[in-house]
Amino acid sequence: MKNQFFITGLPRSRTSWLANFFTYSNSFCFHEATRFCASMQDLKELMKSHEAGNIGNADPALLHIMDDVKKIFPDSRIVLVEREIHETIDSFIDFYTSYEYKSIQEWIEQLYEIMEQIKARYEVKTVRHDSLNYMDTCKDLWEYILPDEPFDVKRWNLLDELYINKLVDKHSNHVMKKSIYHKYIKYY
Repeated sequence: MKNQFFITGLPRSRTSWLANFFTYSNSFCFHEATRFCASMQDLKELMKSHEAGNIGNADPALLHIMDDVKKIFPDSRIVLVEREIHETIDSFIDFYTSYEYKSIQEWIEQLYEIMEQIKARYEVKTVRHDSLNYMDTCKDLWEYILPDEPFDVKRWNLLDELYINKLVDKHSNHVMKKSIYHKYIKYY
């Protein structure tokens, strides 16, 4: 049986970096796999399709479907990356310059409330966004997600300086409109 894990949090909380970090040896972590899944069955099949013994998805959209995730993957490990709301909003606005602050603030505040509900409902490991800058935090997270994989300091050192920034283009919205969480997305 595969070790399954899910990493989620507010947008702009390093999920792409974490997906890279947890794609190692016998582990593979998708980034935003739900964008390419029209149903929970699609997500289940996608997670089964990879040969790695440890399989995960780092994806802010999981906040919207966590109840379904836990039904289909009841033994999965869940990580919530917590980031200060206004820092998240500022990062989002800086990256996606066409969005209006007030509408983003309302959206992020709704997501924050969903995170709080998930923490109350499920056993999750929380990690502060800014603490991901430290090897000890990432090592602790590694041991939680990949208990049978030894932590690799060289890998940490390699990725410690990595900066990931996704380019958004006209195809991103098209893909998301067909995804599992399309009903939760507002197209500003």
